[in-house]
Amino acid sequence: SKKEKEKKEEKNKKKNQKTTTGITKKQIVFPPAVDSGSGNFTRYFGYNQKNVSEDDKGFASLIDEIVSKAANGPVTIDIEASASRVPTKLFSSSNKTLAHRRAKAAKEAIVQALWKKKVDPSRIKFVIHAKIQGPAYDHDAKLLSKYKRYQYVKVYIR
Repeated sequence: SKKEKEKKEEKNKKKNQKTTTGITKKQIVFPPAVDSGSGNFTRYFGYNQKNVSEDDKGFASLIDEIVSKAANGPVTIDIEASASRVPTKLFSSSNKTLAHRRAKAAKEAIVQALWKKKVDPSRIKFVIHAKIQGPAYDHDAKLLSKYKRYQYVKVYIR
């Protein structure tokens, strides 16, 4: 039930050390989402998260699409990473750093997956775009839904 879920979340928050924004350092997880476009991949993050995994929903399909296109010629991968305007102290006090690390994590996950598929990633051109987006921070970091859509990494195959 909703009340039980709220109780559990409150208990977990008390267990973890607080950041300056009042959000626990424990990563808050939002389910990953996938764009329906061919080869596109989107991973949404909780506060201060940056990791991309081959276990993320849609990641295997992304890699298969890259492998298929790489067999026919050059491939460019555009990685767009974003962080919200909620302040972070975990990444050198910079949301831009967090966005860059999300992009780097996505690139590293793709490169590792390509090696597993026997595709030389040096044949792939990666273009990284990191940005900070979303509404201005109003000391309301607990309103997760207000900021979560600005915390993502998106991968486009060109």
